[in-house]
Amino acid sequence: MIRTALAALSLVASASTASAQQLVLRLGRMGQVVAQEAGPPEPPRGENVVGSTPVFDPKFVTLGPDIVAKYCKQFGLEFEAANLPSGTAAPVTVSLQHPLWTLPDGRTSTVETNSSGVSPDHWSYTGYTLEEPWSLVPGTWTFTITQGPRILATASFNLTVDPGQDAPPKDGCTALTS
Repeated sequence: MIRTALAALSLVASASTASAQQLVLRLGRMGQVVAQEAGPPEPPRGENVVGSTPVFDPKFVTLGPDIVAKYCKQFGLEFEAANLPSGTAAPVTVSLQHPLWTLPDGRTSTVETNSSGVSPDHWSYTGYTLEEPWSLVPGTWTFTITQGPRILATASFNLTVDPGQDAPPKDGCTALTS
């Protein structure tokens, strides 16, 4: 509890420092990853994936924008602040635009959004795990990182889906996805 409060306080304090100048992002690696999920959601600290599950040490197993979509496959990208002083952080919003999918209750979606943070001291990661039948849709999936109305960076992935996919495991994707 204290760690969470301190992290939130640090983010607010550094956000006021960052707002004096326009944030510049540097993109790192992008592709398919294997990552160990860290457990229950926490407040944004710069390691979050869309969906708010923190990820420790994403390991890129393929680099580039082309992804063959399968259940439990995870893909994403790294980013860092290029112009903030060391020891500071800034809040950002990560949106993932994807082809239309339909949920079991009939609702549809083309975008997922998550609050995150960025620092000059380490790479932040954002990504997505294909763990539901409705998420296996081919097409262009684009991550957009913004601060307020300003677009800081975009990165697109091209997903293809092979026919005849097996259903995802009943207990969901395992902690180590591939």
